[in-house]
Amino acid sequence: MANRRLAEIDGLRAVAITLVVLFHYAERFFPHYRFFSFGWSGVDLFFVISGFVLYYQVKRKYYKDGETYYLKYLRNRALRIIPAYYVSVIATILFFGKDKFFTYIFPLHLSFLYIFDYDVAISIQPLYWTLAVEVQFYIFLIILAPLLTGKNSMKWLLSLIVMNLIYRMLFPLFHNASSNTGLVLGNILPGRISEFCYGMIIARIYLEKTELMDRLRKNLNIIIIAILAFICIFICWSVWLKMGDSVLDHRLVNIIYYPLVGLGFGLFFLLAMISPWLKRIMSLKPVTFIGIISYSIYLWHVFALRLIGDVLTDAEGFVITLIATLVISAVSYYFIERTFLKFKV
Repeated sequence: MANRRLAEIDGLRAVAITLVVLFHYAERFFPHYRFFSFGWSGVDLFFVISGFVLYYQVKRKYYKDGETYYLKYLRNRALRIIPAYYVSVIATILFFGKDKFFTYIFPLHLSFLYIFDYDVAISIQPLYWTLAVEVQFYIFLIILAPLLTGKNSMKWLLSLIVMNLIYRMLFPLFHNASSNTGLVLGNILPGRISEFCYGMIIARIYLEKTELMDRLRKNLNIIIIAILAFICIFICWSVWLKMGDSVLDHRLVNIIYYPLVGLGFGLFFLLAMISPWLKRIMSLKPVTFIGIISYSIYLWHVFALRLIGDVLTDAEGFVITLIATLVISAVSYYFIERTFLKFKV
């Protein structure tokens, strides 16, 4: 169990990237249909997945017998995300703004520090902000590995969720949540840590609480978890369709909205781990293939959209852009990602 690849997680990645791609593509090609405007939440599902996967790996490989393998962990994380990301950044600048090579924007993107300046964060490609948050989580997790993966880890993880709610309650007192500074404060790791925590809690249960996992696999529990996941996601989707970006301007909604989105996807993640029928769907070969190349799709789908979407703006453009995205992403995965993953230790 510890060393095998969990196909259902690739399936969940496929769901997450599909939501994100539909969000961006529907906005360009089908602007009158707001149904997919909640697709940005695929990012929140990615955060839950990262919480699970990184906790799982740290517990099994990077924190053992009281010793933390910092360099091995950071080296492998860098090999996983940096090569394809750097190629994406350079290609995007070459095609859409060569002047950025000669400004401070470029080194800030190479170092993942762009997240602290809103204008810089969106200057090359707005979706890069999530990678900076991922890097923050990588460092946070390995530094606190003895606490977050130790005997009292569940207390620490639940405490982080509470601290996340307090943080989301406090920062809008000083900066409007929809202002540039507010958006930065709401989206750096302290504003999003609860979503990673849901994944880490599920990983801890999966690794250490086999009896609890067996009980959760009972039909009645599966139904209850499915209903709860649906309720959380449906509420958040409905609120977003009604309010849009203005959710940030409502103090109470802003406090609980993103933690609730993350909870909904956390329950959906758990459901995929315990429900036989959902696990089968998430493990289908075409689904897992999309999940396997999902990182490259994430990096390149807006690039393809900018290349094609300004020329073709109808359903034909949608199909052509989608095909171009899959081709570019497959090339990126097989020739960049896999090449560097061979050097992991």
